[in-house]
Amino acid sequence: MQPKMTLALAACAALGLSGAAFASPVPWSQPDGSTANFDYSGGQSDNGLFGDPIVTDEGLIFTPVGFIASATDGGAQVTSDRLQVTITAPDGQDIDQISVTELGDYAILGSGSVFASGALFAVGEGLPLAGIADALDVDPAMPILVESSGLYEGTATLEFPEGITEVTLVFNNILQAEAGPNSSALIQKKTAGFDIDIVIPEPASVGLLGVAGLGLLRRRNG
Repeated sequence: MQPKMTLALAACAALGLSGAAFASPVPWSQPDGSTANFDYSGGQSDNGLFGDPIVTDEGLIFTPVGFIASATDGGAQVTSDRLQVTITAPDGQDIDQISVTELGDYAILGSGSVFASGALFAVGEGLPLAGIADALDVDPAMPILVESSGLYEGTATLEFPEGITEVTLVFNNILQAEAGPNSSALIQKKTAGFDIDIVIPEPASVGLLGVAGLGLLRRRNG
């Protein structure tokens, strides 16, 4: 595992559900709700930078305003936020996969660097005690150290074993900018979308019937 990923996962675990370490989390304007495919509750972030989500049957879409790290003339800035929400599947269904895709842009004028990092983390009954996590995979690779500008994309995915019906989801996100003398650097998050895949588990009887049928076929062929 790359050092960058190790650090991201460690940070995610440390920040995961330790809400007491943060003062006055900012709840969404509607922190609880339901869609045709899932329920959500306790929606909030530590600093309110994600804003409120657009809620669809497929997931949650955020359009942050002010989630920016910028620096000029030898300065540096780190901006971070931690989003948390509990996702519940309908009765008789399981949570199969949750993924996040974030999009943003950056610019370095002169000398400097920009960096985007984060991790997606979940805990819940049926998962390991420490939860499961995936570090944000960012393209282009971070940090960016040359004069340039453009767009970046980050993705992370959690896959759940069968039988998981409720998880508390945490997304930890950090932006950093550092500028050299007479230079400037900026990186900002524009969107963050969470895809939530809910499935109806295959009844065990179907699998047993398949095994029984295969055994019968073998006996006939024999």
